[in-house]
Amino acid sequence: MEWPAHPTETCLAHLRAGGRVVIPGSRLRGVAALVGSVLFTVVCASLLVFFLRSAVLAADAEQWWATLLHPVTWASLAGIVFFGPVGVPLLIRRLLRREALVLSPRGLSGCRYRDLGGGQTGEVPWSDIAGFEGRRGPRGAGFTVQYTLTAEGQARLQRSLAAHGTRAPARTVFTVRPGFEGGPRRLLAFLTAAHASALAQPPRQHPFRA
Repeated sequence: MEWPAHPTETCLAHLRAGGRVVIPGSRLRGVAALVGSVLFTVVCASLLVFFLRSAVLAADAEQWWATLLHPVTWASLAGIVFFGPVGVPLLIRRLLRREALVLSPRGLSGCRYRDLGGGQTGEVPWSDIAGFEGRRGPRGAGFTVQYTLTAEGQARLQRSLAAHGTRAPARTVFTVRPGFEGGPRRLLAFLTAAHASALAQPPRQHPFRA
């Protein structure tokens, strides 16, 4: 079952019944980024053509070199490379391989939207999460969703990563990657409700408990 395609209460009931809920990455956001990259490439190419055409029409060697060394010329060229051959394929790849959040009765995890039939990775048990909160970044940065690990959750994370030879981060607050359907504010409300609903259920066997 997917959220927000289905109502919140329906998804919560599905979770309580033992099912899982998928929150896909926003396709609209990916398409908007791709269109923006293409438009920036066109603008940069237009500027570059305009400057080079002006230099050619001037038929003046001094004017030609001045145009060639002008910062706008190099900025336009850099913009064409960055937003065109580099940016467009990368954004298409991200659009085709968009991520998804997967909520289960055990916890929260992430995976590729096209790989929902496979195993998701990085599951965080609901019991290891103290709560969710929203935070706006400095200087007008976007609204993000964060969750805080409990002391037991942090200790379990450290043991799990140490078993794989990886050093656990010292922080206890983690940010949910932005760009999922529904927007960050609705996502915050849904994750908070799912967390409260999961904790109200009878305890299940912990997936990482020895």
